[in-house]
Amino acid sequence: MSERLIIRLASEASQKQHWLIWSETEEEIIASGEIENAEQLSTLTEKATSRPVTCLLPGVDVCIKEVPITGNFNRQMQQALPYIIEEELASDVEQLHFTVVGKRTDLVHVAVCDKQRMSSWLMWLSDADITCRQFIPEGLALPTSDDHSWHAIQLDNYWLVRESKAKAWSCEADMLKVILASKLTVDS
Repeated sequence: MSERLIIRLASEASQKQHWLIWSETEEEIIASGEIENAEQLSTLTEKATSRPVTCLLPGVDVCIKEVPITGNFNRQMQQALPYIIEEELASDVEQLHFTVVGKRTDLVHVAVCDKQRMSSWLMWLSDADITCRQFIPEGLALPTSDDHSWHAIQLDNYWLVRESKAKAWSCEADMLKVILASKLTVDS
């Protein structure tokens, strides 16, 4: 049986963390739960020893930016991405972690998060003796559709929204209407 442990990490160590075990052969969740804080991640260590681990990162901490490109996407362009979008970011690019999550001929999607936040998540996992090789912005775990419709789900006080194959975001529940209104205005 091929199983995967998926952990949704929280923004802060004191916040609740969700987890589930996904059976790839049965294509269903076979166990799930939540822990009260990052210190309790060690309760998942045994589950993690025999399964690959994927961690979902909170969309409120990971921003996915679209970057138009011309020409071939290569190593030099990847290294330049932080500086191409520097003016759109609220932090110094040297304090941010960048990962390409999607590429098309004319567009690259880049996930951006604070290096200190990423270090904290890695420390929580290390303290719990859990090895994770795949980190995904949580919104990208939602399904996609060919008809360009969005998918959304509410988790606790947050909405997770997936707009496309490589574009997703999250927000607090009370901000959803404001963000949707601004997106409808921009897209009109």
